[in-house]
Amino acid sequence: DAVELYTSLVAHYQLADGSGTQAVDTSVYNNTAALNGDPAWVPADGALELDGTGDYVTAPSGDQYDLDSEVTLAAWVKVADPDENKYMRLVSRKTSWTSTEGYELEYNPSLNRLTFGGKDRQQIAAFNVNLSSNWHHVAATLTSVGNGKYRGRLYVDGAERTTNITAWSANPTTMSVDNFDQLVPNYNALCVGANPSGGDAFNGQIRDVRLYRRALSSDELFELGGSGLRLHLKLDETAGTLAADSSSFSFNATYEDNPLLAQEGIIGTAITLDDGSDFDRVDVPAERRFTDFDNFK
Repeated sequence: DAVELYTSLVAHYQLADGSGTQAVDTSVYNNTAALNGDPAWVPADGALELDGTGDYVTAPSGDQYDLDSEVTLAAWVKVADPDENKYMRLVSRKTSWTSTEGYELEYNPSLNRLTFGGKDRQQIAAFNVNLSSNWHHVAATLTSVGNGKYRGRLYVDGAERTTNITAWSANPTTMSVDNFDQLVPNYNALCVGANPSGGDAFNGQIRDVRLYRRALSSDELFELGGSGLRLHLKLDETAGTLAADSSSFSFNATYEDNPLLAQEGIIGTAITLDDGSDFDRVDVPAERRFTDFDNFK
């Protein structure tokens, strides 16, 4: 539900501005952020491209970011280099991962590891998270379980992928998933694509960055990152070889071996494929061929 997905939303940077040196916050706080370095707008994807060397977005510090209870951090990302061995901040209010205050969502492409960092060196981790091709939705939530403790979860493309929670020290200790400590606020800027000092910069494209003062449910995260329309081929072209994808992803397909276009359909027009003697078909780009059918409709 669109209304519910805006409840307790304290920051929403769609990063679809397309031009200029600022990023509009479409939450009720309207906290316009500044672009640092020389990031590039990507209007075709409604995104911002960061090069991993000084490009990032900073939102002025505000009380709305002082989250010390339940929280959700979420973003759509497209990683540029799947072999880069570097922890890259997607959303951050921690200058260092060892800082007591703040929070962060980060990803290491080479290790295929997504993490959320909170108080001190406590981290929620998701292993074997391969974001090497196309767009993916990532999110972290903290849900109160009472007594100042929280359950930590990580989601990728609308599905929970939490592996473990670790308290890092001289001897790292694996914690219960229900034992994450309460977050500690700080006065750092909220940053997208780097930490507040500009380090640990993200290399790739990013869009639709959200920060909530509550833990979104699994159903809400599936709606936000897992169930949206990913591919929509109307097949209503009258000529040519392009089968346009009318979803927001614009992954156009190709008509192969001359199927008949602009044929009469039940609603509007359709295409006609042969009886099998040839190979009339519509080829979908490889990155849109679904391999995970857990949430397929």
